[in-house]
Amino acid sequence: MEKSKSLKYYFLFSFYFIIFGMVVAALTSYVNYSMTVVNIKKQITRNVNSIFDEKAFYTNQIMKRYVLLLNTFSKNSLLIDYIENPAFHNKEHLDAFFLASVESTFNLMQLRYIDEKGVERSRVDRKSGRVFIVPENKLQDKSDSYYFKESAKLPENSIWKSKVDLNREHGKIEIPLNPTFRMATPVYINGNFKGIVIVNLMMSNVLNNLVKADNFDVFICDGKGRMLLTTGENQIWSGYLNKHVTLKNYLPEYADKILANDVFSTENLYSFNLEPQIQNGENIRLVFKTKQEYILETRADNTYAAFIIALTTLAVSIPLAWIAAFIPSRLQTKLTETNRSLREFMNILDRYVITTSTDVNQIITRVSLAFSRISGYSREELIGNTNKLIRHPENDPAIYKELWETIQCGDVWQGELRCQDKHGNTFWLRKIISPDLNEKGEIIGYTSIDYDFTAIKQIEEMSVTDQLTKISNRRWLDASLKKEMVRFERYGHDFSVILLDIDHFKNVNDNFGHAEGDSVLIQLAAILKSSTRASDTVGRWGGEEFLIIAPETLKDDCFVLAEKIRHAVEDHDFGAVGHVTVSLGVAQYESGSTAAHFIINADNALYRAKQGGRNRTEKA
Repeated sequence: MEKSKSLKYYFLFSFYFIIFGMVVAALTSYVNYSMTVVNIKKQITRNVNSIFDEKAFYTNQIMKRYVLLLNTFSKNSLLIDYIENPAFHNKEHLDAFFLASVESTFNLMQLRYIDEKGVERSRVDRKSGRVFIVPENKLQDKSDSYYFKESAKLPENSIWKSKVDLNREHGKIEIPLNPTFRMATPVYINGNFKGIVIVNLMMSNVLNNLVKADNFDVFICDGKGRMLLTTGENQIWSGYLNKHVTLKNYLPEYADKILANDVFSTENLYSFNLEPQIQNGENIRLVFKTKQEYILETRADNTYAAFIIALTTLAVSIPLAWIAAFIPSRLQTKLTETNRSLREFMNILDRYVITTSTDVNQIITRVSLAFSRISGYSREELIGNTNKLIRHPENDPAIYKELWETIQCGDVWQGELRCQDKHGNTFWLRKIISPDLNEKGEIIGYTSIDYDFTAIKQIEEMSVTDQLTKISNRRWLDASLKKEMVRFERYGHDFSVILLDIDHFKNVNDNFGHAEGDSVLIQLAAILKSSTRASDTVGRWGGEEFLIIAPETLKDDCFVLAEKIRHAVEDHDFGAVGHVTVSLGVAQYESGSTAAHFIINADNALYRAKQGGRNRTEKA
């Protein structure tokens, strides 16, 4: 009896598991088929977007390459020599340079220099695979050509681009058809227009590459809908061969929408504007139409996959249904918890850790929310830009030179940088910048992890800043003086100081009040800062006395600076007080002198200036 019940329950539960497996298989097949219908379009869309990105990148690189070549040609010393001295040997050198350039550049069909009057002076052609210099008696006057007239109007370093058209020989379209594209740049010497350099590019390979796309028919048309090329057909060129074939002949329902939008997509049809890559005003469109056999093939593959998945699910679910409920759920729970913790941790890093990443060209590719917050710029404003956006204008360029030399060698750079946020406020970052390497050990970018120590820096600055005038205080002047003395004793770097005092300052306070006296001190500090170099240290020595430390400066040169300051003060209008003057003493540091003795020398010179009638400069 017990054995019979065991068999009964065994078969009963077996039946339940089989029914469960069949239901799972059926539901899986249904869901998978439903998703297949949606995924086919997504799959095709991803495919065509990937193809266009590849072709857009290819086109962009072609354009960049020939812009670079044009700039190289137009600024080459051989061309400049010929323009300045059109002697025979200079002409020979220029022709040889043009010949070598065309021979080494496969798609270059023609390279010319046309002088400021529109006359060809040097020309190299490529015909039937042969590259040759055009004889001087074959050179032509192109002053009436549209490309010369348009290029001649451009400012220096500009690029002119033609439409993509068919090459003409003696006024007739060349047979077989030879698509071409012209690019030109004006040549200037000392601001004077001296002609243009123009290249003709063979576009057959470029256009043929653009219409190659597995699983898609590709159409190329201009912004007016005139057809240039299509997949699998002879070249159309309706705008040049008097063929009245436009995009409407191929896609009558969607032609207007394609031409009206830079990017357009509908059922199995996608179009993109190549104007951002070519930039010639022609608005060339690439139109992709999905081949029907590709759709059917993709659908069949996905349907077959759904069928196989259903059978596999049914086969596996029957014996394993009883464990499917708790083992995966436990694993999924742990995975979800781990992902949640990881997301929380990454969010914390994003909010509180200041990080940036750039590519090898210094273009920012990623920033943390903390960096965005401290800089005042949004992520959208930062990404695609460079760190020059936050570079403080008073920083020494040598810092950045040393920084980039370090990380470009693959080493880590550590240091402190003063930065400026979007609103012009200063903040300080302690940075650790390390190179990012790929699996081959090549540098592909840089990552910076920063610490904001602005508050610490502000406290430091407050401790060395005179609170009234906002220039260096006595403490910082003493430290700077000692530093320059050490530099002199160790390296022999001369330096001088200017000690100056406001003449009759007591009368200012007595007659106008201490508020006006403070205003005079503040204005005088501003004059001193604007009259000195960034490398000079300007500070308040005490009361109405100020000290300027001028590194790498001899006494006579420092005297010139002092006189400059004296005149600037004398000419300045101090408001209610009117005009005031200063007396100045200049001293140069000498080996073995103490700081106190050095300042006494400057003070003695200042005293002589006072005794000599004030508003004077005396040297120690």
